[in-house]
Amino acid sequence: MAAPDRRAGFLRSLASLAGGAAAGQLVAVLASPIITRHYLPADIGAFSVFSTTALLLNATNSLRYEMAIPVAEDEAGAGHLVWLCLLLVAGFSTLLGGAVWRWGGAFCTLFKVPALAPFLGLLPLTLAAAGVYEAVHFYAIRRKDFASLAQSGVVQGVAQSGLQAALGFCGGGAIGLVAGDLAGRVLSALRLGWSGRLTGVFGHFPWRGIRQAARTYARFPKYMAGASILNLTAIQIPFLLVPVYFGAAAAGHYFLAYRTLFMPASFIGAAIQPVFLGEAAERARGGHSLDQLTSRLFLLLAAAYLPVYTVCLAGAGLLFPLVFGARWGEAGGLAQVLAPMTLMWSLARPICGMLLVRDRLKENLAFTVFELAAVAAAIVLGQRSGSIHLTVVCISGAGLLVSTTSVIRFLHAAEVDLVPVAARFGILAALNLPLGLLVWAAARVAGAAGTLLAAVAGMAAVALGSCRYLRRERLL
Repeated sequence: MAAPDRRAGFLRSLASLAGGAAAGQLVAVLASPIITRHYLPADIGAFSVFSTTALLLNATNSLRYEMAIPVAEDEAGAGHLVWLCLLLVAGFSTLLGGAVWRWGGAFCTLFKVPALAPFLGLLPLTLAAAGVYEAVHFYAIRRKDFASLAQSGVVQGVAQSGLQAALGFCGGGAIGLVAGDLAGRVLSALRLGWSGRLTGVFGHFPWRGIRQAARTYARFPKYMAGASILNLTAIQIPFLLVPVYFGAAAAGHYFLAYRTLFMPASFIGAAIQPVFLGEAAERARGGHSLDQLTSRLFLLLAAAYLPVYTVCLAGAGLLFPLVFGARWGEAGGLAQVLAPMTLMWSLARPICGMLLVRDRLKENLAFTVFELAAVAAAIVLGQRSGSIHLTVVCISGAGLLVSTTSVIRFLHAAEVDLVPVAARFGILAALNLPLGLLVWAAARVAGAAGTLLAAVAGMAAVALGSCRYLRRERLL
Protein backbone atom coordinates (compact mmCIF):
# COMPACT_ATOMS: atom_id res chain seq x y z
CA MET A 1 0.00 0.00 0.00
CA ALA A 2 3.03 2.31 0.21
CA ALA A 3 3.07 3.08 -3.49
CA PRO A 4 -0.57 4.24 -3.71
CA ASP A 5 -0.10 6.38 -0.60
CA ARG A 6 2.98 8.02 -2.07
CA ARG A 7 1.19 8.56 -5.38
CA ALA A 8 -1.79 10.11 -3.61
CA GLY A 9 0.49 12.38 -1.60
CA PHE A 10 2.29 13.49 -4.76
CA LEU A 11 -1.00 14.30 -6.47
CA ARG A 12 -2.24 16.23 -3.43
CA SER A 13 0.95 18.29 -3.42
CA LEU A 14 0.54 18.97 -7.14
CA ALA A 15 -3.07 20.01 -6.66
CA SER A 16 -2.24 22.29 -3.75
CA LEU A 17 0.64 24.10 -5.43
CA ALA A 18 -1.00 24.20 -8.86
CA GLY A 19 -4.12 25.67 -7.28
CA GLY A 20 -2.13 28.44 -5.63
CA ALA A 21 -0.23 29.18 -8.83
CA ALA A 22 -3.47 29.15 -10.80
CA ALA A 23 -5.04 31.67 -8.43
CA GLY A 24 -2.05 34.00 -8.75
CA GLN A 25 -1.82 33.62 -12.51
CA LEU A 26 -5.58 34.05 -12.92
CA VAL A 27 -5.12 37.60 -11.67
CA ALA A 28 -2.38 38.10 -14.27
CA VAL A 29 -4.64 36.73 -17.00
CA LEU A 30 -7.53 38.99 -16.01
CA ALA A 31 -5.24 42.01 -15.73
CA SER A 32 -3.50 41.49 -19.10
CA PRO A 33 -6.26 42.99 -21.29
CA ILE A 34 -6.32 46.01 -18.97
CA ILE A 35 -2.55 46.40 -19.05
CA THR A 36 -2.30 46.13 -22.84
CA ARG A 37 -4.96 48.80 -23.26
CA HIS A 38 -3.15 51.31 -21.00
CA TYR A 39 0.47 50.72 -22.03
CA LEU A 40 2.00 51.32 -25.44
CA PRO A 41 4.03 48.64 -27.25
CA ALA A 42 7.14 50.76 -26.62
CA ASP A 43 6.41 50.77 -22.86
CA ILE A 44 6.14 46.99 -22.83
CA GLY A 45 9.26 46.77 -24.98
CA ALA A 46 11.24 48.82 -22.44
CA PHE A 47 9.92 46.64 -19.62
CA SER A 48 10.93 43.52 -21.54
CA VAL A 49 14.55 44.74 -21.59
CA PHE A 50 14.41 45.46 -17.83
CA SER A 51 12.85 42.12 -16.87
CA THR A 52 15.14 40.17 -19.20
CA THR A 53 18.22 41.82 -17.71
CA ALA A 54 16.97 41.01 -14.21
CA LEU A 55 16.33 37.40 -15.16
CA LEU A 56 19.77 36.94 -16.70
CA LEU A 57 21.59 38.52 -13.78
CA ASN A 58 19.59 36.43 -11.33
CA ALA A 59 21.22 33.33 -12.83
CA THR A 60 24.49 34.39 -11.15
CA ASN A 61 22.96 36.15 -8.15
CA SER A 62 23.93 33.40 -5.74
CA LEU A 63 26.11 31.36 -8.12
CA ARG A 64 23.40 28.64 -8.27
CA TYR A 65 24.16 27.46 -4.74
CA GLU A 66 20.40 27.63 -4.14
CA MET A 67 19.95 24.62 -6.44
CA ALA A 68 21.96 22.51 -3.99
CA ILE A 69 19.50 23.14 -1.15
CA PRO A 70 16.98 20.37 -2.06
CA VAL A 71 19.74 17.76 -2.46
CA ALA A 72 21.84 18.70 0.59
CA GLU A 73 22.64 15.67 2.75
CA ASP A 74 21.14 17.05 5.97
CA GLU A 75 19.06 19.93 7.31
CA ALA A 76 22.05 21.74 8.78
CA GLY A 77 23.79 21.78 5.41
CA ALA A 78 20.64 23.07 3.74
CA GLY A 79 20.41 25.90 6.29
CA HIS A 80 24.04 26.84 5.70
CA LEU A 81 23.35 27.01 1.97
CA VAL A 82 20.43 29.38 2.57
CA TRP A 83 22.73 31.72 4.51
CA LEU A 84 25.40 31.47 1.81
CA CYS A 85 22.89 32.41 -0.89
CA LEU A 86 21.66 35.44 1.07
CA LEU A 87 25.22 36.73 1.57
CA LEU A 88 26.02 36.31 -2.12
CA VAL A 89 22.80 38.08 -3.12
CA ALA A 90 23.60 41.03 -0.86
CA GLY A 91 27.09 41.39 -2.30
CA PHE A 92 25.97 41.02 -5.90
CA SER A 93 23.15 43.55 -5.56
CA THR A 94 25.54 46.09 -4.03
CA LEU A 95 28.00 45.70 -6.89
CA LEU A 96 25.18 45.95 -9.41
CA GLY A 97 24.02 49.22 -7.85
CA GLY A 98 27.45 50.73 -8.53
CA ALA A 99 27.45 49.42 -12.10
CA VAL A 100 24.01 50.88 -12.81
CA TRP A 101 25.05 54.25 -11.40
CA ARG A 102 28.16 54.28 -13.61
CA TRP A 103 26.99 52.69 -16.87
CA GLY A 104 23.18 52.63 -16.73
CA GLY A 105 22.72 55.36 -19.32
CA ALA A 106 25.05 53.68 -21.79
CA PHE A 107 23.19 50.40 -21.32
CA CYS A 108 19.84 51.99 -22.21
CA THR A 109 21.36 53.66 -25.26
CA LEU A 110 22.90 50.40 -26.45
CA PHE A 111 19.57 48.56 -26.40
CA LYS A 112 17.63 51.55 -27.75
CA VAL A 113 15.33 51.96 -24.76
CA PRO A 114 16.16 55.46 -23.44
CA ALA A 115 12.82 55.56 -21.60
CA LEU A 116 14.25 52.94 -19.25
CA ALA A 117 17.11 55.13 -17.97
CA PRO A 118 15.23 57.08 -15.24
CA PHE A 119 14.22 53.95 -13.32
CA LEU A 120 17.05 51.52 -14.10
CA GLY A 121 18.15 52.15 -10.50
CA LEU A 122 15.37 49.77 -9.42
CA LEU A 123 17.27 46.89 -11.01
CA PRO A 124 19.50 46.11 -7.95
CA LEU A 125 16.42 46.04 -5.70
CA THR A 126 14.69 43.69 -8.13
CA LEU A 127 17.74 41.40 -8.14
CA ALA A 128 17.90 41.41 -4.34
CA ALA A 129 14.22 40.43 -4.04
CA ALA A 130 14.59 37.74 -6.71
CA GLY A 131 17.68 36.28 -5.04
CA VAL A 132 16.09 36.10 -1.60
CA TYR A 133 13.02 34.46 -3.09
CA GLU A 134 15.14 31.83 -4.88
CA ALA A 135 16.91 30.83 -1.67
CA VAL A 136 13.77 30.44 0.44
CA HIS A 137 11.94 28.89 -2.52
CA PHE A 138 14.39 25.99 -2.82
CA TYR A 139 14.43 25.53 0.95
CA ALA A 140 10.64 25.28 0.91
CA ILE A 141 10.93 22.65 -1.85
CA ARG A 142 13.24 20.62 0.35
CA ARG A 143 10.85 20.83 3.28
CA LYS A 144 7.85 20.20 1.00
CA ASP A 145 6.23 23.35 2.34
CA PHE A 146 3.95 23.58 -0.67
CA ALA A 147 1.27 25.57 1.14
CA SER A 148 3.67 28.50 1.61
CA LEU A 149 4.87 28.18 -2.00
CA ALA A 150 1.29 28.32 -3.25
CA GLN A 151 0.47 31.34 -1.08
CA SER A 152 3.57 33.20 -2.25
CA GLY A 153 2.47 32.62 -5.85
CA VAL A 154 -0.91 34.18 -5.10
CA VAL A 155 0.73 37.16 -3.39
CA GLN A 156 3.08 37.76 -6.33
CA GLY A 157 0.36 37.53 -8.95
CA VAL A 158 -2.05 39.84 -7.12
CA ALA A 159 0.57 42.44 -6.18
CA GLN A 160 2.32 42.56 -9.53
CA SER A 161 -0.72 42.59 -11.81
CA GLY A 162 -2.80 44.80 -9.53
CA LEU A 163 -0.18 47.54 -9.24
CA GLN A 164 0.72 47.39 -12.94
CA ALA A 165 -2.93 47.78 -13.92
CA ALA A 166 -3.52 50.60 -11.42
CA LEU A 167 -0.43 52.56 -12.51
CA GLY A 168 -1.28 51.99 -16.16
CA PHE A 169 -4.75 53.41 -15.60
CA CYS A 170 -3.06 56.48 -14.07
CA GLY A 171 -0.80 56.85 -17.11
CA GLY A 172 2.37 55.71 -15.35
CA GLY A 173 4.15 54.46 -18.48
CA ALA A 174 6.91 51.85 -18.34
CA ILE A 175 7.71 52.73 -14.71
CA GLY A 176 4.34 51.25 -13.76
CA LEU A 177 5.33 47.88 -15.20
CA VAL A 178 8.69 47.92 -13.41
CA ALA A 179 7.23 49.02 -10.07
CA GLY A 180 4.54 46.33 -10.20
CA ASP A 181 7.12 43.67 -10.96
CA LEU A 182 9.31 44.78 -8.05
CA ALA A 183 6.37 44.89 -5.63
CA GLY A 184 5.32 41.36 -6.57
CA ARG A 185 8.83 39.99 -6.03
CA VAL A 186 9.30 41.72 -2.66
CA LEU A 187 5.95 40.68 -1.23
CA SER A 188 6.22 37.07 -2.41
CA ALA A 189 9.73 36.77 -0.93
CA LEU A 190 8.49 38.20 2.38
CA ARG A 191 5.55 35.79 2.45
CA LEU A 192 7.71 32.77 1.78
CA GLY A 193 10.45 33.90 4.17
CA TRP A 194 7.88 34.43 6.91
CA SER A 195 7.19 30.70 7.04
CA GLY A 196 7.77 29.25 10.50
CA ARG A 197 9.87 26.45 9.01
CA LEU A 198 12.74 28.92 8.48
CA THR A 199 13.00 29.75 12.17
CA GLY A 200 15.77 27.24 12.72
CA VAL A 201 17.78 28.59 9.79
CA PHE A 202 17.75 32.23 10.90
CA GLY A 203 18.21 31.51 14.59
CA HIS A 204 21.99 31.95 14.39
CA PHE A 205 24.76 32.86 11.95
CA PRO A 206 26.86 29.71 11.28
CA TRP A 207 29.93 31.24 9.63
CA ARG A 208 31.98 28.03 9.76
CA GLY A 209 29.11 26.01 8.29
CA ILE A 210 28.64 28.56 5.52
CA ARG A 211 32.27 28.24 4.45
CA GLN A 212 32.03 24.45 4.56
CA ALA A 213 28.87 24.50 2.42
CA ALA A 214 30.60 26.72 -0.15
CA ARG A 215 33.41 24.16 -0.49
CA THR A 216 31.21 21.05 -0.39
CA TYR A 217 28.87 22.22 -3.14
CA ALA A 218 31.39 24.11 -5.26
CA ARG A 219 30.38 22.00 -8.27
CA PHE A 220 27.12 23.96 -8.51
CA PRO A 221 28.71 27.34 -9.28
CA LYS A 222 31.35 25.55 -11.34
CA TYR A 223 28.88 23.90 -13.69
CA MET A 224 25.38 25.21 -13.01
CA ALA A 225 26.06 28.97 -12.86
CA GLY A 226 27.50 29.05 -16.35
CA ALA A 227 24.88 26.64 -17.67
CA SER A 228 22.04 28.65 -16.13
CA ILE A 229 23.11 31.98 -17.55
CA LEU A 230 23.76 30.44 -20.97
CA ASN A 231 20.39 28.71 -20.89
CA LEU A 232 18.57 31.87 -19.89
CA THR A 233 20.50 33.88 -22.46
CA ALA A 234 19.41 31.44 -25.16
CA ILE A 235 15.78 31.91 -24.12
CA GLN A 236 15.89 35.63 -23.35
CA ILE A 237 18.34 37.02 -25.89
CA PRO A 238 15.56 37.91 -28.37
CA PHE A 239 14.20 40.42 -25.81
CA LEU A 240 17.54 42.23 -25.93
CA LEU A 241 18.25 41.97 -29.67
CA VAL A 242 14.75 42.57 -31.07
CA PRO A 243 14.70 46.21 -29.84
CA VAL A 244 18.20 46.72 -31.24
CA TYR A 245 17.24 45.46 -34.70
CA PHE A 246 13.55 46.37 -34.92
CA GLY A 247 12.81 48.99 -32.22
CA ALA A 248 11.04 49.07 -28.86
CA ALA A 249 7.53 48.72 -30.34
CA ALA A 250 8.43 45.45 -32.11
CA ALA A 251 9.97 44.26 -28.85
CA GLY A 252 6.66 45.00 -27.13
CA HIS A 253 4.74 42.85 -29.63
CA TYR A 254 7.24 40.01 -29.25
CA PHE A 255 7.14 40.27 -25.46
CA LEU A 256 3.33 40.11 -25.33
CA ALA A 257 3.25 37.12 -27.69
CA TYR A 258 5.92 35.30 -25.71
CA ARG A 259 4.48 36.15 -22.30
CA THR A 260 0.98 35.10 -23.27
CA LEU A 261 2.14 31.78 -24.67
CA PHE A 262 4.23 31.05 -21.62
CA MET A 263 1.35 31.75 -19.23
CA PRO A 264 0.14 28.12 -19.32
CA ALA A 265 3.67 27.05 -18.34
CA SER A 266 3.52 29.51 -15.45
CA PHE A 267 0.01 28.37 -14.67
CA ILE A 268 0.88 24.71 -14.37
CA GLY A 269 4.56 24.02 -15.01
CA ALA A 270 5.98 26.49 -12.52
CA ALA A 271 3.74 24.98 -9.84
CA ILE A 272 4.55 21.38 -10.70
CA GLN A 273 8.32 21.79 -11.03
CA PRO A 274 9.06 22.26 -7.32
CA VAL A 275 6.80 19.36 -6.33
CA PHE A 276 8.39 17.11 -8.94
CA LEU A 277 11.92 18.16 -7.98
CA GLY A 278 11.28 17.57 -4.29
CA GLU A 279 9.65 14.18 -4.90
CA ALA A 280 12.30 13.07 -7.42
CA ALA A 281 15.17 14.13 -5.14
CA GLU A 282 13.66 12.19 -2.22
CA ARG A 283 13.10 9.08 -4.33
CA ALA A 284 16.61 9.27 -5.78
CA ARG A 285 18.12 9.53 -2.28
CA GLY A 286 16.14 6.42 -1.37
CA GLY A 287 17.28 4.48 -4.44
CA HIS A 288 13.82 4.34 -6.06
CA SER A 289 13.18 4.48 -9.82
CA LEU A 290 11.94 7.67 -11.45
CA ASP A 291 10.70 6.41 -14.81
CA GLN A 292 6.99 6.05 -14.02
CA LEU A 293 6.82 9.34 -12.12
CA THR A 294 8.48 11.25 -14.96
CA SER A 295 6.66 9.67 -17.92
CA ARG A 296 3.28 10.02 -16.24
CA LEU A 297 3.87 13.68 -15.48
CA PHE A 298 5.05 14.34 -19.04
CA LEU A 299 1.93 12.80 -20.59
CA LEU A 300 -0.43 14.58 -18.21
CA LEU A 301 1.19 17.89 -19.12
CA ALA A 302 0.98 17.05 -22.82
CA ALA A 303 -2.76 16.44 -22.49
CA ALA A 304 -3.17 19.80 -20.73
CA TYR A 305 -0.96 21.87 -23.04
CA LEU A 306 -1.76 20.49 -26.49
CA PRO A 307 -5.26 22.06 -26.80
CA VAL A 308 -3.99 25.47 -25.69
CA TYR A 309 -1.15 25.64 -28.18
CA THR A 310 -3.23 24.10 -30.95
CA VAL A 311 -5.66 27.01 -30.60
CA CYS A 312 -2.76 29.49 -30.57
CA LEU A 313 -1.23 27.96 -33.69
CA ALA A 314 -4.53 28.06 -35.59
CA GLY A 315 -6.14 31.30 -34.40
CA ALA A 316 -3.94 33.60 -32.30
CA GLY A 317 -3.67 36.15 -35.12
CA LEU A 318 -7.39 36.84 -34.84
CA LEU A 319 -7.83 36.28 -31.11
CA PHE A 320 -5.09 38.63 -29.84
CA PRO A 321 -6.77 41.86 -31.02
CA LEU A 322 -10.06 40.65 -29.54
CA VAL A 323 -8.51 39.98 -26.12
CA PHE A 324 -5.76 42.60 -25.83
CA GLY A 325 -6.95 45.42 -28.07
CA ALA A 326 -6.78 46.35 -31.74
CA ARG A 327 -3.14 47.51 -31.61
CA TRP A 328 -1.86 43.98 -30.82
CA GLY A 329 -2.61 42.17 -34.10
CA GLU A 330 1.09 41.82 -34.90
CA ALA A 331 1.67 40.14 -31.54
CA GLY A 332 -1.00 37.57 -32.44
CA GLY A 333 0.79 36.70 -35.66
CA LEU A 334 4.05 36.21 -33.77
CA ALA A 335 2.26 34.02 -31.23
CA GLN A 336 1.16 31.64 -33.99
CA VAL A 337 4.77 31.23 -35.06
CA LEU A 338 6.02 30.67 -31.50
CA ALA A 339 3.35 28.11 -30.52
CA PRO A 340 5.18 24.86 -31.50
CA MET A 341 8.39 25.93 -29.75
CA THR A 342 6.51 27.01 -26.64
CA LEU A 343 4.65 23.71 -26.43
CA MET A 344 7.84 21.65 -26.27
CA TRP A 345 9.55 24.11 -23.91
CA SER A 346 6.56 23.94 -21.57
CA LEU A 347 6.79 20.14 -21.53
CA ALA A 348 10.54 20.22 -20.86
CA ARG A 349 10.56 22.79 -18.06
CA PRO A 350 8.85 20.83 -15.24
CA ILE A 351 11.14 17.81 -15.66
CA CYS A 352 14.41 19.67 -16.27
CA GLY A 353 15.39 19.10 -12.64
CA MET A 354 16.08 15.47 -13.56
CA LEU A 355 19.65 16.40 -14.53
CA LEU A 356 20.08 18.03 -11.13
CA VAL A 357 18.74 14.96 -9.35
CA ARG A 358 21.03 12.69 -11.39
CA ASP A 359 24.00 15.06 -10.83
CA ARG A 360 24.61 15.36 -14.59
CA LEU A 361 25.85 18.94 -14.37
CA LYS A 362 28.62 18.71 -16.96
CA GLU A 363 26.16 17.42 -19.56
CA ASN A 364 23.84 20.31 -18.81
CA LEU A 365 26.60 22.85 -19.35
CA ALA A 366 27.69 21.32 -22.66
CA PHE A 367 24.16 21.18 -24.07
CA THR A 368 23.45 24.76 -23.02
CA VAL A 369 26.35 26.00 -25.15
CA PHE A 370 24.71 24.31 -28.14
CA GLU A 371 21.34 25.84 -27.24
CA LEU A 372 22.74 29.37 -27.09
CA ALA A 373 24.61 28.93 -30.37
CA ALA A 374 21.45 27.69 -32.12
CA VAL A 375 19.26 30.57 -30.95
CA ALA A 376 21.93 33.24 -31.63
CA ALA A 377 22.43 31.87 -35.14
CA ALA A 378 18.67 31.95 -35.73
CA ILE A 379 18.48 35.63 -34.71
CA VAL A 380 21.44 36.63 -36.86
CA LEU A 381 20.00 34.75 -39.83
CA GLY A 382 16.52 36.18 -39.33
CA GLN A 383 17.48 39.83 -38.84
CA ARG A 384 19.23 39.88 -42.22
CA SER A 385 15.79 39.64 -43.80
CA GLY A 386 14.76 42.90 -42.14
CA SER A 387 11.48 41.25 -41.04
CA ILE A 388 10.52 40.67 -37.42
CA HIS A 389 8.15 37.90 -38.58
CA LEU A 390 10.86 35.92 -40.40
CA THR A 391 13.21 36.45 -37.48
CA VAL A 392 10.68 34.92 -35.11
CA VAL A 393 10.22 32.00 -37.53
CA CYS A 394 13.95 31.30 -37.20
CA ILE A 395 13.82 31.69 -33.41
CA SER A 396 10.88 29.30 -33.14
CA GLY A 397 12.53 26.70 -35.37
CA ALA A 398 15.73 26.72 -33.34
CA GLY A 399 13.80 26.68 -30.07
CA LEU A 400 11.67 23.75 -31.22
CA LEU A 401 14.77 21.72 -32.03
CA VAL A 402 16.42 22.53 -28.71
CA SER A 403 13.28 21.94 -26.61
CA THR A 404 12.48 18.60 -28.27
CA THR A 405 16.05 17.44 -27.70
CA SER A 406 15.81 18.59 -24.08
CA VAL A 407 12.64 16.57 -23.49
CA ILE A 408 14.41 13.46 -24.79
CA ARG A 409 17.42 14.13 -22.55
CA PHE A 410 15.32 14.59 -19.42
CA LEU A 411 13.24 11.47 -20.06
CA HIS A 412 16.40 9.49 -20.75
CA ALA A 413 17.94 10.72 -17.48
CA ALA A 414 14.90 9.27 -15.68
CA GLU A 415 15.45 5.97 -17.54
CA VAL A 416 12.10 6.26 -19.31
CA ASP A 417 11.37 3.94 -22.24
CA LEU A 418 10.89 6.54 -24.99
CA VAL A 419 8.96 4.42 -27.52
CA PRO A 420 5.68 3.95 -25.58
CA VAL A 421 5.82 7.53 -24.33
CA ALA A 422 6.24 8.82 -27.89
CA ALA A 423 3.33 6.63 -29.05
CA ARG A 424 1.03 7.97 -26.34
CA PHE A 425 2.08 11.53 -27.08
CA GLY A 426 1.24 10.93 -30.75
CA ILE A 427 -2.26 9.76 -29.83
CA LEU A 428 -2.82 12.86 -27.69
CA ALA A 429 -1.62 15.06 -30.58
CA ALA A 430 -3.99 13.28 -32.98
CA LEU A 431 -6.91 14.00 -30.65
CA ASN A 432 -6.13 17.71 -31.04
CA LEU A 433 -5.97 17.74 -34.84
CA PRO A 434 -9.75 18.31 -35.33
CA LEU A 435 -9.52 21.22 -32.87
CA GLY A 436 -6.85 22.89 -34.97
CA LEU A 437 -8.86 22.46 -38.16
CA LEU A 438 -12.01 23.81 -36.47
CA VAL A 439 -10.29 26.96 -35.20
CA TRP A 440 -8.49 27.49 -38.51
CA ALA A 441 -11.78 27.30 -40.43
CA ALA A 442 -13.60 29.55 -37.95
CA ALA A 443 -10.85 32.17 -38.23
CA ARG A 444 -11.57 32.43 -41.94
CA VAL A 445 -15.36 32.50 -41.95
CA ALA A 446 -16.69 33.29 -38.48
CA GLY A 447 -14.73 36.36 -37.29
CA ALA A 448 -13.00 36.82 -33.94
CA ALA A 449 -16.03 36.08 -31.74
CA GLY A 450 -16.91 32.95 -33.73
CA THR A 451 -13.30 31.77 -33.56
CA LEU A 452 -13.29 32.20 -29.78
CA LEU A 453 -16.52 30.19 -29.42
CA ALA A 454 -15.15 27.46 -31.69
CA ALA A 455 -11.95 27.34 -29.65
CA VAL A 456 -13.79 27.02 -26.33
CA ALA A 457 -16.17 24.34 -27.59
CA GLY A 458 -13.38 22.42 -29.33
CA MET A 459 -11.12 22.51 -26.26
CA ALA A 460 -13.94 21.13 -24.11
CA ALA A 461 -14.44 18.23 -26.51
CA VAL A 462 -10.71 17.50 -26.67
CA ALA A 463 -10.43 17.64 -22.88
CA LEU A 464 -13.17 15.03 -22.59
CA GLY A 465 -11.50 12.74 -25.14
CA SER A 466 -8.06 13.15 -23.56
CA CYS A 467 -9.38 12.36 -20.08
CA ARG A 468 -11.00 9.17 -21.34
CA TYR A 469 -7.77 8.12 -23.00
CA LEU A 470 -5.66 8.90 -19.92
CA ARG A 471 -8.00 6.92 -17.68
CA ARG A 472 -7.93 3.98 -20.08
CA GLU A 473 -4.13 4.06 -19.94
CA ARG A 474 -4.26 4.38 -16.12
CA LEU A 475 -2.43 7.69 -16.21
CA LEU A 476 -5.19 9.76 -14.59
